[in-house]
Amino acid sequence: RNFFDLKTYTAAVTYRGNKLKFYARAGADYRDFAAKYFYTTSTYDESIEKVSSYWTQTALIFDQENSRTELNASYRNGKDSFAFSPSSINKHTTQRINATLSQNRKMGSVDVSFGFQTDWQDIVSTDRGDHQTISNAAFILAQKEINHLHLNGGIRIENSKKIGTQLVPQLNASYKMNKLVLRSSLGRSIRQADFTERFTSYKLSNLTPGRNVGNPDLEAESSYNFDIGADVYLSKNLQYSNTLFFRQSSNLIDYTLTNSDAIGNLTNLQANSDYLYAKNISNSTTWGNEFGLKYTQNIQNGRIGASLNYTYLNTSTPDSVVSKYIANHPIHNLNGSLNIRYAGLGLNVGGALITRNAEAVEAINAEIRNQYAIVNLKLSYTVSDFPASVYIDIRNALDTRYQEILGAQMPGRWIMGGIRWRFNHYKIQPIIY
Repeated sequence: RNFFDLKTYTAAVTYRGNKLKFYARAGADYRDFAAKYFYTTSTYDESIEKVSSYWTQTALIFDQENSRTELNASYRNGKDSFAFSPSSINKHTTQRINATLSQNRKMGSVDVSFGFQTDWQDIVSTDRGDHQTISNAAFILAQKEINHLHLNGGIRIENSKKIGTQLVPQLNASYKMNKLVLRSSLGRSIRQADFTERFTSYKLSNLTPGRNVGNPDLEAESSYNFDIGADVYLSKNLQYSNTLFFRQSSNLIDYTLTNSDAIGNLTNLQANSDYLYAKNISNSTTWGNEFGLKYTQNIQNGRIGASLNYTYLNTSTPDSVVSKYIANHPIHNLNGSLNIRYAGLGLNVGGALITRNAEAVEAINAEIRNQYAIVNLKLSYTVSDFPASVYIDIRNALDTRYQEILGAQMPGRWIMGGIRWRFNHYKIQPIIY
């Protein structure tokens, strides 16, 4: 039986002067939820997780005639209590500090941005141990328009102890002509393993089979991405778009079913038992197509909007690798929405038809179906000249039983209702003596 209890609180302040601008936001987040089979396929799994975090982010901006200098900084502190079973509780405290100093400047007909970034992370954990990591980067971006051609390119150099020095280039281009926009992008991306992928279950003794285990020797993921597409404005009401994309990845990180006898860098596993072990899969190829159709029409006292989208996604990995997440995605995703507003009445209908590879684990009554449909409905009413509206929201109106992660049952039909109130806001002008 699943449950969740989520609370989020945020507050922000902004100051805008002639040249100087300042922004700050703080927040707190609390989550208590059932996590059974989120991370394992073990028959002993009775997971419950509690997560609390607080965070701050600030920005200081100085504008001049031909340049803008900006300093962004953020801090996040998180506490996670994960109970695999009543007798097995792991606790983690994580911290992260990120700072970016950048400047935007116009050099002739080219807009240039450059800067530096640092990122520090820390974890104190009962099952993963105590670890720290820091990475630093420098970057430069440039934009230029030549008649109807818009070019945007950049390069980033990133360094950390774990991944060494990595070069990340990116190039984007778009061309406008009448009712047609042609666009394309090409670039590289990297990602180093996080603390969970490297150290999960690292310090637990005599670990039961079927659980996720980390790999401290993981290398960074690397991907090369390419896409090409077009947006066609058939009329002022009708828009069509299509994008073909391709990604070639190496050293992808995923949890693969591995016998403990083949794992040489962990000593807390049971002999000749299978675990979901984090590995660098040698390579993965993903390609697909995104199609979209959008229609809007103003009517008397209202507006009609409709959309239809289709995505095809294909991922292939070496035949011998059974991974947990990389290829665990829909193959066909057909979704759409209809929005009608008339006077104060609003109706929204949205849905999706998903087709994917079926999976099942009988021992935990887990099944990912080959095909399923989800429909959501929302009805609202806004009183004229009154800053409030009422709504009723029906999620999964067809009461479809489905799982997106093997074993983690998604909610059936559930109904929400509420009141939305819009408060007036005022700008405060400080008095300076």
